Amino acid sequence: MTKLNTKNSSDVALCILIRKNRQQGFEKLYKSYGCILYGLALKSVSSKELAEEIVQRTFLNVLKKIDFFSDQKYSFHIWMIQNLIAAIKELLTEKHIEYNFTLHQFPEFSFELKHHISPYSFPSSSQSEISSL
Repeated sequence: MTKLNTKNSSDVALCILIRKNRQQGFEKLYKSYGCILYGLALKSVSSKELAEEIVQRTFLNVLKKIDFFSDQKYSFHIWMIQNLIAAIKELLTEKHIEYNFTLHQFPEFSFELKHHISPYSFPSSSQSEISSL
């Protein structure tokens, strides 16, 4: 079995785990993807607080939509990045932060923010939502 196939099969197993046991599946999902998603979010918005909120939103959306994921259409990590990009766009729009989004060659993307974000101005609001899932 190739490394790519191993990753795909472990992602399928992760999806099954999340569907059967949300808490245990979420913990494994977070261990597998938390750091990379945080790094991509931080690179995109240059704010630790916004990056944390974006990652929280991404995981919330993934947990809500996990039953709609189909491994035949996309690989799981591509689907995670798509959810991250959607969460970034959603949060920036809610905060009235203008941006330019560029999709280079997926999954390579970038956000150019029109003005500087204060790194301490946006408190995280999604923590209670995660614990309620």
